[in-house]
Amino acid sequence: MYRKPEISPWGRVQVCDILCPGVFLVSTASHGGTMVSKEVAAFLSPAAKKCGFRQGGYLCFEEDTQEESRQRRAADTGRKHQRPDHQCVGRWRCHPHE
Repeated sequence: MYRKPEISPWGRVQVCDILCPGVFLVSTASHGGTMVSKEVAAFLSPAAKKCGFRQGGYLCFEEDTQEESRQRRAADTGRKHQRPDHQCVGRWRCHPHE
């Protein structure tokens, strides 16, 4: 069982949605992002791992800069409004803004 984060790099978590086991979309009073447990992060592509940063046992992705990654993942799975399964995490791609 994966634990929901209570603290994020952006502050105390106010809302935490489970995208799939071990992958959390978190919101704070002023910001948020996606937090992936280290166990699940092991399944991400090297490119996706490079886009995130590690903190508190999670690989974290800024909401402002990683929206394209989440949209791409949703398009790849063909389930835009459904929660993805573990297999979708392995297909997560990232297109960093340079």
